[in-house]
Amino acid sequence: MSAPAGVVQANLDFTQEKAKLNKPLKDPKTVAIVEVACALSDTIPHLKAAFQAEQDFRQAEERELKKLITTVMRAMSGKTEAEVEALKKTIFEKFELDFALMQKLQGAIENNKEATISLQTNKLTFTKKVKNGDVKEAAKDGIIKGSERFLHTYWDTLIRTWEMPQGYKLDTAPADITFLGENPVTLHGSSKATYVKNAFAVMHLAITGKDQLGQATYLAPQSVSHWLDGSALFHLTSIPSNIDLLAIDNRFDRCSYTSDYNLQNKRKGLVFAHSGYAFGGQRGETDRYTQEIAKRKINGPEDCSSWVARITGCRQTYATLHQMWHYENQSLKLFNHKPWEDISDFTTWLNVKAEGLRTEMEALYEPVIIRNPQQDIKAGQVYAYRGAEGGHTALVLGFKSDAGNSKIVGLSYGRDMPEVEGFGVQEFISPHLEMNKAKKTMLFSVSGQTVEAAKLLSKSPNALETGIASSKANHPVLS
Repeated sequence: MSAPAGVVQANLDFTQEKAKLNKPLKDPKTVAIVEVACALSDTIPHLKAAFQAEQDFRQAEERELKKLITTVMRAMSGKTEAEVEALKKTIFEKFELDFALMQKLQGAIENNKEATISLQTNKLTFTKKVKNGDVKEAAKDGIIKGSERFLHTYWDTLIRTWEMPQGYKLDTAPADITFLGENPVTLHGSSKATYVKNAFAVMHLAITGKDQLGQATYLAPQSVSHWLDGSALFHLTSIPSNIDLLAIDNRFDRCSYTSDYNLQNKRKGLVFAHSGYAFGGQRGETDRYTQEIAKRKINGPEDCSSWVARITGCRQTYATLHQMWHYENQSLKLFNHKPWEDISDFTTWLNVKAEGLRTEMEALYEPVIIRNPQQDIKAGQVYAYRGAEGGHTALVLGFKSDAGNSKIVGLSYGRDMPEVEGFGVQEFISPHLEMNKAKKTMLFSVSGQTVEAAKLLSKSPNALETGIASSKANHPVLS
């Protein structure tokens, strides 16, 4: 099938809608806070490393996704119309089979103590109940259904023009910064990016006649034993050894997402697309990736707390529960201050098993008692909250004072599908407006220049070359 007249075959336009970036899609106050934080980061090493980390991940993500899309489209451009229709049928049949199999796997891993956190929350199918309790409605926002919906909507556009559709701009400048959240211009910052990655990966499998993503050939391994270990788009996590996939359904050997994980013990794994975030990050993946926090898979998935721990130099991972215990204990010990009425029972935090992490957090993070938000909330601090259903943490970029709607502006990994997913700037309701029992909010100062920040900056392929932290830089912030 030939491309339309005047269109170069498979020469995708990744820069479409570039002019729209100049429109004020985000609050100018927020953009100004981000730019000031960039300037201040010259004197705050872990903040500078954080901006660099966002840039490095985004550019690695873009390079690989462009490679995948271009590989698929070039292969499609040489097909006849009949061949394209046959591939389309294969692709959507694959989505249907994969969805059914992933629902079965989700049932098998429920309450399985060997399952990694990222496996349990892979989001290939979405089973968390929405507010109205309709699980089927929630499933529409899983990765497989999102990818299927993307190709149903834009198949003709992709095949006819070889261009990404409107609203899916991929290309960014190095000094751009991702804002998390849905928007009409870019795919960065929401689940649109994850859906696109998965959609083109399944297309690639159909074109090459492969069954599983572990067999994909679009990305050659570089300094790693397998391409998945160097991928910024896909991650391989282990499936518990006590789960026999073929006993559950003999079609699992044709599932796009199951793969060999460890050939020595014949263990299987699950491959899933991500946009930087996976709940649990790489926790528990001891038989493939090191658990030493500074040596995890480069461009592998993180969650909010695993990244904040790493970028601030903590050698151990923690959760917002640990941050809450630390905040309560240190506030009482250092300042004789009770941060909220219902102080938790943090006996567990004081016992010998927690001593290593507790000692490290005490050396790195000092609680900030917020009396005057405009003075007390500063770039480079760590923000966290903990509620009944979990919590979140971020690196503070600044404080936006706006009468009764004040916000902390932060940089973090986050996911609230489908509107929010990835690594970028978010806004959070100011702690002084939310000091209540339902959501316990915390703020910490970070001690000194962290070793991890120095390492990250020295090893970054783009370090100090882009002006990301320069007050003179013009940042066309992604909105």
